[in-house]
Amino acid sequence: MNSAEIIRNFKNDITGLLGCEFKQSISRQVFELTGPVNCLLYVKTRKHKKTNWGITARVIERLKSQGKPWLVVLLSSNQNNGYLLNENDINNYISKLWDLKKDGDYKTSTTLNKEK
Repeated sequence: MNSAEIIRNFKNDITGLLGCEFKQSISRQVFELTGPVNCLLYVKTRKHKKTNWGITARVIERLKSQGKPWLVVLLSSNQNNGYLLNENDINNYISKLWDLKKDGDYKTSTTLNKEK
């Protein structure tokens, strides 16, 4: 399954489960949920089981400036496998674990959890 398929399946699952509208927002990886749940989702995908991630610092700053709740969704292999991190989780990882690299991404210096 490629990244586009993973995101399409995730979008279909979320809209069906929550009854929300799911549309692209401030970047190609940020989506806005509206309806019963109103928030922004920054969705990153991996086609294989990889436990290290890069999260774009610029997009994180833009998310923080939007004035609405936001979450980071890290999907690995398919729409049912990954991590859901809230703003507090991200701030904690940035301040304690993740390094900001020259390419503008926060890179995990450790794994979030071992995937099975």
